[in-house]
Amino acid sequence: MSSAFFRILLFGFSLLLPHLMAAQSHELQVISENDAYLWNKHDGYYTNGIFLNFHYLPTRLNARLDSTHKVTKITSTYQIGQMIYNPENVFLVTTHQIDRPYTGYLYAQKGYSFFYRKNRVLNVCASFGFTGKNSYAKQMQTLIHNTFDFIPPEGWVNQLNSELSFNLRGRYVHGLLPQQPKRWLDVFASAQLELGTPFTNASAGFLVQIGLFQKASESSLFNARISRNSSPQKPEIYFFFHPQLKYQLYNSTIQGGLFIQDKGPATGDITHLLYLHQLGVTAAFQRFTISSTFSYTQREALRMQKKSEQYGGFAIAYRFN
Repeated sequence: MSSAFFRILLFGFSLLLPHLMAAQSHELQVISENDAYLWNKHDGYYTNGIFLNFHYLPTRLNARLDSTHKVTKITSTYQIGQMIYNPENVFLVTTHQIDRPYTGYLYAQKGYSFFYRKNRVLNVCASFGFTGKNSYAKQMQTLIHNTFDFIPPEGWVNQLNSELSFNLRGRYVHGLLPQQPKRWLDVFASAQLELGTPFTNASAGFLVQIGLFQKASESSLFNARISRNSSPQKPEIYFFFHPQLKYQLYNSTIQGGLFIQDKGPATGDITHLLYLHQLGVTAAFQRFTISSTFSYTQREALRMQKKSEQYGGFAIAYRFN
Protein backbone atom coordinates (compact mmCIF):
# COMPACT_ATOMS: atom_id res chain seq x y z
CA MET A 1 0.00 0.00 0.00
CA SER A 2 2.82 2.37 0.78
CA SER A 3 4.34 1.70 -2.65
CA ALA A 4 1.02 2.49 -4.36
CA PHE A 5 0.65 5.67 -2.32
CA PHE A 6 4.16 6.74 -3.30
CA ARG A 7 3.40 6.17 -7.00
CA ILE A 8 0.17 8.19 -6.72
CA LEU A 9 2.04 10.99 -4.96
CA LEU A 10 4.78 10.97 -7.61
CA PHE A 11 2.20 11.02 -10.39
CA GLY A 12 0.38 13.95 -8.80
CA PHE A 13 3.64 15.86 -8.41
CA SER A 14 4.51 15.21 -12.07
CA LEU A 15 1.20 16.83 -13.07
CA LEU A 16 1.82 19.79 -10.78
CA LEU A 17 5.46 20.34 -11.71
CA PRO A 18 4.84 22.04 -15.10
CA HIS A 19 2.49 24.46 -13.36
CA LEU A 20 5.06 25.24 -10.66
CA MET A 21 7.83 25.79 -13.21
CA ALA A 22 5.73 27.86 -15.62
CA ALA A 23 6.28 31.59 -16.00
CA GLN A 24 4.69 33.67 -13.28
CA SER A 25 3.45 36.80 -15.03
CA HIS A 26 0.72 37.77 -12.55
CA GLU A 27 0.73 38.47 -8.83
CA LEU A 28 -2.06 38.96 -6.30
CA GLN A 29 -1.04 40.79 -3.12
CA VAL A 30 -2.91 41.63 0.09
CA ILE A 31 -1.55 44.24 2.53
CA SER A 32 -2.95 44.90 6.00
CA GLU A 33 -1.81 47.77 8.25
CA ASN A 34 -3.03 48.42 11.80
CA ASP A 35 -1.70 50.04 14.95
CA ALA A 36 -3.04 47.05 16.92
CA TYR A 37 -0.33 44.87 15.32
CA LEU A 38 2.16 46.52 17.69
CA TRP A 39 0.25 45.14 20.71
CA ASN A 40 0.08 48.62 22.26
CA LYS A 41 -3.72 48.57 22.75
CA HIS A 42 -3.93 51.78 20.74
CA ASP A 43 -6.60 52.59 18.17
CA GLY A 44 -5.90 56.11 16.98
CA TYR A 45 -4.72 58.32 14.14
CA TYR A 46 -3.97 56.12 11.08
CA THR A 47 -5.58 53.09 12.64
CA ASN A 48 -6.25 50.67 9.78
CA GLY A 49 -5.42 50.17 6.11
CA ILE A 50 -6.33 47.33 3.75
CA PHE A 51 -5.04 47.08 0.17
CA LEU A 52 -5.59 44.57 -2.62
CA ASN A 53 -3.04 44.68 -5.46
CA PHE A 54 -2.98 42.92 -8.82
CA HIS A 55 0.41 43.13 -10.57
CA TYR A 56 0.96 41.97 -14.15
CA LEU A 57 3.21 42.42 -17.19
CA PRO A 58 1.60 44.50 -19.97
CA THR A 59 2.24 42.43 -23.10
CA ARG A 60 2.33 45.20 -25.70
CA LEU A 61 4.54 47.53 -23.69
CA ASN A 62 7.09 44.84 -22.87
CA ALA A 63 7.10 43.58 -26.48
CA ARG A 64 8.60 46.92 -27.55
CA LEU A 65 11.62 46.48 -25.29
CA ASP A 66 14.88 45.05 -26.63
CA SER A 67 18.47 44.74 -25.45
CA THR A 68 19.25 48.32 -26.50
CA HIS A 69 16.32 49.95 -24.73
CA LYS A 70 16.91 51.98 -21.57
CA VAL A 71 13.89 50.31 -19.95
CA THR A 72 14.31 46.60 -19.27
CA LYS A 73 10.88 45.78 -17.85
CA ILE A 74 7.43 47.33 -17.32
CA THR A 75 4.87 46.17 -14.79
CA SER A 76 1.36 47.42 -14.17
CA THR A 77 -0.82 47.42 -11.04
CA TYR A 78 -4.46 47.72 -10.13
CA GLN A 79 -5.07 48.57 -6.49
CA ILE A 80 -8.14 48.93 -4.30
CA GLY A 81 -7.50 50.42 -0.87
CA GLN A 82 -9.11 51.86 2.21
CA MET A 83 -7.43 53.93 4.96
CA ILE A 84 -9.10 54.80 8.29
CA TYR A 85 -8.24 57.73 10.55
CA ASN A 86 -9.58 58.81 13.94
CA PRO A 87 -8.49 60.67 17.10
CA GLU A 88 -6.05 59.30 19.65
CA ASN A 89 -9.14 58.24 21.61
CA VAL A 90 -11.61 56.55 19.28
CA PHE A 91 -14.47 57.10 21.75
CA LEU A 92 -14.37 60.91 21.73
CA VAL A 93 -17.71 62.54 20.92
CA THR A 94 -17.05 66.15 21.97
CA THR A 95 -15.56 67.93 18.94
CA HIS A 96 -13.15 70.20 20.85
CA GLN A 97 -11.37 67.10 22.22
CA ILE A 98 -10.83 65.53 18.79
CA ASP A 99 -7.13 65.89 17.91
CA ARG A 100 -7.46 64.28 14.47
CA PRO A 101 -10.74 64.03 12.51
CA TYR A 102 -12.77 60.88 12.07
CA THR A 103 -12.49 60.09 8.37
CA GLY A 104 -11.37 57.61 5.76
CA TYR A 105 -10.11 57.33 2.21
CA LEU A 106 -11.47 54.70 -0.20
CA TYR A 107 -9.99 54.54 -3.70
CA ALA A 108 -9.15 52.58 -6.83
CA GLN A 109 -5.76 53.03 -8.49
CA LYS A 110 -3.97 52.20 -11.71
CA GLY A 111 -0.18 52.41 -11.99
CA TYR A 112 2.92 51.51 -14.00
CA SER A 113 6.48 50.76 -12.93
CA PHE A 114 9.36 51.26 -15.36
CA PHE A 115 12.59 49.45 -14.55
CA TYR A 116 15.70 51.03 -16.06
CA ARG A 117 19.23 49.73 -16.26
CA LYS A 118 21.58 50.40 -13.33
CA ASN A 119 18.90 49.76 -10.68
CA ARG A 120 16.57 52.65 -11.39
CA VAL A 121 12.79 52.52 -11.01
CA LEU A 122 10.06 54.99 -11.96
CA ASN A 123 6.51 54.43 -10.69
CA VAL A 124 3.53 56.52 -11.77
CA CYS A 125 -0.10 56.05 -10.80
CA ALA A 126 -3.50 57.72 -10.75
CA SER A 127 -6.32 57.08 -8.29
CA PHE A 128 -9.87 58.19 -7.70
CA GLY A 129 -12.26 57.58 -4.83
CA PHE A 130 -13.87 59.23 -1.82
CA THR A 131 -12.80 60.78 1.46
CA GLY A 132 -15.14 61.29 4.39
CA LYS A 133 -18.45 59.49 4.91
CA ASN A 134 -18.48 57.79 1.49
CA SER A 135 -15.22 56.02 2.32
CA TYR A 136 -17.18 53.61 4.58
CA ALA A 137 -14.52 53.99 7.26
CA LYS A 138 -17.14 54.05 10.02
CA GLN A 139 -18.71 50.82 8.79
CA MET A 140 -15.34 49.07 8.46
CA GLN A 141 -14.08 50.05 11.91
CA THR A 142 -17.40 49.07 13.47
CA LEU A 143 -17.20 45.69 11.71
CA ILE A 144 -13.65 45.15 12.99
CA HIS A 145 -14.61 46.02 16.56
CA ASN A 146 -17.68 43.76 16.45
CA THR A 147 -15.73 40.88 14.91
CA PHE A 148 -13.01 40.92 17.58
CA ASP A 149 -15.39 41.83 20.42
CA PHE A 150 -13.89 45.29 20.98
CA ILE A 151 -15.88 48.19 22.44
CA PRO A 152 -17.80 49.83 19.55
CA PRO A 153 -16.40 53.26 18.54
CA GLU A 154 -18.80 56.10 19.30
CA GLY A 155 -17.27 59.22 17.75
CA TRP A 156 -18.06 58.59 14.09
CA VAL A 157 -21.05 60.92 14.32
CA ASN A 158 -18.37 63.63 13.94
CA GLN A 159 -16.71 62.29 10.79
CA LEU A 160 -15.74 64.60 7.93
CA ASN A 161 -18.03 65.19 4.98
CA SER A 162 -17.47 63.39 1.70
CA GLU A 163 -15.59 64.60 -1.33
CA LEU A 164 -14.90 62.90 -4.64
CA SER A 165 -11.11 62.62 -4.86
CA PHE A 166 -8.52 62.34 -7.61
CA ASN A 167 -4.80 61.90 -7.06
CA LEU A 168 -1.59 61.55 -9.08
CA ARG A 169 1.67 60.16 -7.70
CA GLY A 170 5.16 59.73 -9.10
CA ARG A 171 8.05 57.97 -7.39
CA TYR A 172 11.64 57.62 -8.56
CA VAL A 173 14.27 55.34 -7.02
CA HIS A 174 17.94 55.49 -8.06
CA GLY A 175 20.53 52.87 -7.11
CA LEU A 176 23.65 54.41 -5.58
CA LEU A 177 25.98 51.38 -5.44
CA PRO A 178 27.72 49.64 -8.37
CA GLN A 179 25.91 46.52 -9.51
CA GLN A 180 27.73 43.30 -8.67
CA PRO A 181 26.83 39.64 -9.29
CA LYS A 182 26.85 38.92 -5.55
CA ARG A 183 26.07 41.61 -3.04
CA TRP A 184 24.37 41.82 0.34
CA LEU A 185 23.82 45.58 0.50
CA ASP A 186 21.97 48.00 -1.77
CA VAL A 187 21.28 51.69 -1.22
CA PHE A 188 18.82 53.78 -3.21
CA ALA A 189 17.94 57.47 -3.23
CA SER A 190 14.17 57.96 -3.44
CA ALA A 191 11.90 60.88 -4.26
CA GLN A 192 8.11 61.08 -4.46
CA LEU A 193 5.59 63.72 -5.53
CA GLU A 194 1.87 63.44 -4.83
CA LEU A 195 -0.69 65.86 -6.23
CA GLY A 196 -4.45 65.81 -5.88
CA THR A 197 -7.51 66.59 -3.79
CA PRO A 198 -6.83 64.15 -0.92
CA PHE A 199 -3.06 64.60 -0.64
CA THR A 200 -0.50 67.04 -2.00
CA ASN A 201 3.05 66.51 -0.75
CA ALA A 202 6.65 65.79 -1.66
CA SER A 203 9.13 63.47 0.05
CA ALA A 204 12.73 62.33 -0.33
CA GLY A 205 14.95 59.85 1.45
CA PHE A 206 17.06 56.72 1.21
CA LEU A 207 16.11 53.07 0.86
CA VAL A 208 18.53 50.51 2.31
CA GLN A 209 18.29 46.80 1.51
CA ILE A 210 20.40 44.22 3.40
CA GLY A 211 20.45 40.47 2.91
CA LEU A 212 19.82 38.06 0.05
CA PHE A 213 18.05 39.82 -2.81
CA GLN A 214 17.87 40.29 -6.58
CA LYS A 215 18.38 43.41 -8.68
CA ALA A 216 15.58 45.96 -8.61
CA SER A 217 13.87 44.71 -11.79
CA GLU A 218 13.54 41.22 -10.27
CA SER A 219 13.09 42.01 -6.58
CA SER A 220 10.01 41.75 -4.40
CA LEU A 221 11.06 45.09 -2.87
CA PHE A 222 9.54 46.68 -5.99
CA ASN A 223 6.90 43.98 -6.66
CA ALA A 224 8.99 42.88 -9.64
CA ARG A 225 9.29 39.09 -9.26
CA ILE A 226 6.66 38.54 -11.95
CA SER A 227 8.25 37.40 -15.21
CA ARG A 228 7.56 35.60 -18.48
CA ASN A 229 10.72 33.57 -17.94
CA SER A 230 9.93 30.02 -16.78
CA SER A 231 13.30 29.44 -15.11
CA PRO A 232 13.14 29.04 -11.30
CA GLN A 233 13.40 32.27 -9.34
CA LYS A 234 16.07 32.66 -6.71
CA PRO A 235 14.79 33.19 -3.15
CA GLU A 236 15.06 36.51 -1.34
CA ILE A 237 15.38 37.11 2.40
CA TYR A 238 16.26 40.67 3.33
CA PHE A 239 15.79 43.57 5.71
CA PHE A 240 14.93 47.06 4.45
CA PHE A 241 14.92 50.54 5.99
CA HIS A 242 13.35 53.61 4.34
CA PRO A 243 13.78 56.96 6.16
CA GLN A 244 12.23 60.07 4.54
CA LEU A 245 11.56 63.76 4.99
CA LYS A 246 8.11 64.82 3.84
CA TYR A 247 6.60 68.22 3.13
CA GLN A 248 2.81 68.40 3.21
CA LEU A 249 0.94 71.09 1.33
CA TYR A 250 -2.55 69.62 1.83
CA ASN A 251 -4.02 66.60 3.63
CA SER A 252 -7.78 66.19 3.36
CA THR A 253 -7.89 63.58 6.15
CA ILE A 254 -6.98 66.44 8.52
CA GLN A 255 -8.15 69.61 6.73
CA GLY A 256 -11.28 68.22 5.12
CA GLY A 257 -12.24 68.12 1.45
CA LEU A 258 -10.29 70.57 -0.68
CA PHE A 259 -13.21 71.89 -2.75
CA ILE A 260 -16.15 71.63 -0.35
CA GLN A 261 -17.20 74.48 1.93
CA ASP A 262 -18.77 72.38 4.71
CA LYS A 263 -15.81 70.15 5.50
CA GLY A 264 -17.23 68.71 8.71
CA PRO A 265 -16.29 68.98 12.41
CA ALA A 266 -12.87 69.05 14.06
CA THR A 267 -10.71 69.88 11.06
CA GLY A 268 -7.30 71.33 11.85
CA ASP A 269 -3.94 72.52 10.59
CA ILE A 270 -1.25 70.17 9.32
CA THR A 271 2.41 69.82 10.19
CA HIS A 272 4.12 70.85 6.97
CA LEU A 273 7.55 69.26 7.45
CA LEU A 274 7.84 65.88 9.12
CA TYR A 275 10.02 62.78 9.37
CA LEU A 276 8.88 59.22 8.75
CA HIS A 277 10.42 55.83 8.23
CA GLN A 278 9.49 52.25 7.50
CA LEU A 279 11.52 49.16 8.29
CA GLY A 280 10.70 45.55 7.65
CA VAL A 281 11.73 42.06 6.67
CA THR A 282 10.73 40.18 3.51
CA ALA A 283 11.02 36.56 2.40
CA ALA A 284 10.25 35.66 -1.23
CA PHE A 285 10.20 32.17 -2.70
CA GLN A 286 9.07 30.55 -5.96
CA ARG A 287 5.46 31.68 -5.80
CA PHE A 288 4.95 33.36 -2.44
CA THR A 289 6.23 36.56 -0.83
CA ILE A 290 5.60 37.45 2.80
CA SER A 291 6.59 40.69 4.51
CA SER A 292 6.28 42.34 7.91
CA THR A 293 6.79 46.09 8.46
CA PHE A 294 6.94 48.74 11.17
CA SER A 295 6.12 52.36 10.30
CA TYR A 296 6.83 55.54 12.25
CA THR A 297 5.53 59.01 11.38
CA GLN A 298 5.85 62.31 13.20
CA ARG A 299 2.49 63.88 13.93
CA GLU A 300 0.76 65.03 10.77
CA ALA A 301 -1.73 67.35 12.53
CA LEU A 302 -0.75 70.15 14.89
CA ARG A 303 -3.59 69.25 17.27
CA MET A 304 -2.44 65.66 17.73
CA GLN A 305 -1.67 65.00 21.39
CA LYS A 306 1.06 62.49 20.65
CA LYS A 307 4.17 63.64 18.81
CA SER A 308 4.26 60.55 16.60
CA GLU A 309 2.28 57.53 15.48
CA GLN A 310 3.36 53.94 14.86
CA TYR A 311 1.71 50.99 13.19
CA GLY A 312 2.56 47.55 11.88
CA GLY A 313 1.86 45.86 8.59
CA PHE A 314 1.74 42.43 6.98
CA ALA A 315 1.70 41.51 3.31
CA ILE A 316 1.37 38.27 1.39
CA ALA A 317 1.62 37.81 -2.37
CA TYR A 318 1.04 34.86 -4.68
CA ARG A 319 2.32 34.64 -8.26
CA PHE A 320 0.67 32.64 -11.02
CA ASN A 321 0.57 32.22 -14.79
